Amino acid sequence: MNATIGPTNYPSIDAFLDARASGDGSRHTLTSYRHDLIGFARWFAEHVPTEPGFAPDAVTPTDVREFRDWLVRTANRKPSTVNRKLAALRAYFSFCKATADRILRPHRERDAPHGMTTTRRGLLIKQQVPVRTFTGWDDVVPGFFEADLVAHCGPWAEGAFLQTLVLTDVATGWTECLALLHRSQHTVIQGIDRLRTLLPVPLLGLDTDNGTEFLNTDLLDYCTREEITFTRGRVAKKNDQCFVEQKNGAIVRQLVGYDRFEGEQAYRQLAELYRAVRLYVNFFQPSMKLRVKEREGGKLRRR
Repeated sequence: MNATIGPTNYPSIDAFLDARASGDGSRHTLTSYRHDLIGFARWFAEHVPTEPGFAPDAVTPTDVREFRDWLVRTANRKPSTVNRKLAALRAYFSFCKATADRILRPHRERDAPHGMTTTRRGLLIKQQVPVRTFTGWDDVVPGFFEADLVAHCGPWAEGAFLQTLVLTDVATGWTECLALLHRSQHTVIQGIDRLRTLLPVPLLGLDTDNGTEFLNTDLLDYCTREEITFTRGRVAKKNDQCFVEQKNGAIVRQLVGYDRFEGEQAYRQLAELYRAVRLYVNFFQPSMKLRVKEREGGKLRRR
């Protein structure tokens, strides 16, 4: 603790004054902060008897407003004094929030909801399916779709859980989502066959990642038989499926979330949701696309 102002017997206030003293806070400012914050702590202990002692996380915005009213109406403080005390509280609570955020950040990042990858590379027919990167979609016509699976496994990927098959048209942004009871080569083909009946344009091309649910002889034979151009992205390059990846987050994760779903009842509910979502997303939500990128010196302009 800074020896020039002494401890306050309030640990959080002491920590705040220590931080200010190690910065550019003058002795006069620290003394003023100390006086104003101790005064508020004593007022809080007297006027909020339900809270034992004083702790910053126990103070509510209502308490601060009542403290301000008490300063004006009961203590008859001048406006400049009231403003000074409120400024001290503002600085103190900003410090407490920043400190709490810094301490809790690793735990929040660890516990934040996030999707899990369940993709297993399909190596057997990898050489038979050509690669298309994100730069290979110039001058594309409607009908070329990117496809992906979204796993609804929650925090663990063991056992059976629902999947969402997502198809996104590169040219128009038209997106179809279909609930799958489980992930397999056959359910993916059945899902694609089902979604083809809902598409407003013929399915001319299909671009997928390197998972075994896509890179297999069954889907390759299906695309050959139906005269569908079958391509894949590069391994570990999500930007090669940037169009469908964006819809995965904006539609599936935004509406369904990251929880685990399994069983027939959850499957029926998810299918019912997607029946309504396809109309809302494709007919009532605007879709913006980049028309052109131009480099002017060191700047890249997008329109």
